[in-house]
Amino acid sequence: MTIVFMSFLALAMNQRTLLVPLVLVGVASVIWWRLTDNLWLYGFVQFVPMLALLVIAVRGESRLWPVFILYGLSKIAEHYDKQSYSVSPLSGHTLKHLLAAIASWYIFRWVEWSRSKAAIGSRPALRSA
Repeated sequence: MTIVFMSFLALAMNQRTLLVPLVLVGVASVIWWRLTDNLWLYGFVQFVPMLALLVIAVRGESRLWPVFILYGLSKIAEHYDKQSYSVSPLSGHTLKHLLAAIASWYIFRWVEWSRSKAAIGSRPALRSA
């Protein structure tokens, strides 16, 4: 998940040059967690990209609101992991990843839409002869 979150952060900031360093920070956060049992950096890696997307959404990108609904549902599913598994064939952890995948699709569509909108805006106007 950290690779996805950090990739989204690079996409949201429109900074492809930061993709590799941000992904490395994400990987380092998991290693740090495993070595020290300290979740601080992992939490930072997980929540800062969502905060960046929230700022973008509040500033007028309504296409991102489903991402926050799905993210919230994924956190609820994760919290109720065992209860979910006791009443369905899917654990809460599995549901979390399915909901996160759907949220990722919304982010992907938003990036595509933003790029197509920018491409249309950068086209030269047609001149009449």
